[in-house]
Amino acid sequence: MCENFVQERPGREDCPGDIPCGRCRGLCEDLSITTARPEDIPGIHALEQEVEGGHGADQETLRARLRMFPEGFLVARCRDRIAGYLESMIWQGRPFSRFREIQDFPRLHNPAGDELYLIFLAVDPEFRSRGVAGRLLFCLSDVGRKFSLKRIRLVAKEELILFYKANGFEIVRPLPDFHPCESFRPYLMQKHLPENSGAVSD
Repeated sequence: MCENFVQERPGREDCPGDIPCGRCRGLCEDLSITTARPEDIPGIHALEQEVEGGHGADQETLRARLRMFPEGFLVARCRDRIAGYLESMIWQGRPFSRFREIQDFPRLHNPAGDELYLIFLAVDPEFRSRGVAGRLLFCLSDVGRKFSLKRIRLVAKEELILFYKANGFEIVRPLPDFHPCESFRPYLMQKHLPENSGAVSD
């Protein structure tokens, strides 16, 4: 399991970094991935605002998502700092083309669903290209297997497609109407999780 996970510096052949292997700046030697805690929300909010240019979710929205599915709200810590985090939910896979169709995540979250949806992933700029995002995705796959889910889906910007492909995802289809911002070219991507992998026991 990823809780209290400590990652050694990777070699060229096994680097789970955010850029192609062989160019990684080296992981934080004491990177840990855990589920988020309520007291993490202010730091998570500050990071989301930095990444989203002030347009990210507010603290109450983040708290609601943590309450919704705490097992799927993961935080990467390095030297007692929040290096990155991700939010996810379980739902019954459904077609969509616009963000507004799915933005009410607590309403759509369904513990009896068959799919994990990655809502948001962010890495502190200081810790980018050091494997943080790749390790978060690795641990998210553990969450999916724990709940015996079929796949993980997400919406990715065009410039992040190669990163997600390197972490086992494939393009499902473009979503040209997903976001009103003309510069945002999103794609629906997915990663299949092994069938009958078995839930992880507590």
